[in-house]
Amino acid sequence: MQITYTLKHNKAVEQGEYDPETKILRLASGRELNLGKEEDAKLAKKLIYSKVVAAPQMELITLNALSKM
Repeated sequence: MQITYTLKHNKAVEQGEYDPETKILRLASGRELNLGKEEDAKLAKKLIYSKVVAAPQMELITLNALSKM
């Protein structure tokens, strides 16, 4: 699923992909984070704001809720 998120360091809005089966979050930079792993989930929270927009439903969702899908 496609997600839109905001980076914390420069407030840039970017698009990435999230695969609920593998819990892999692919950022626009090419970085892949496995939200199923605690250290990757912490890094995601440091890099991006905790609320993202999930498409195609266009709903606002938290990183925690996204990782539980």
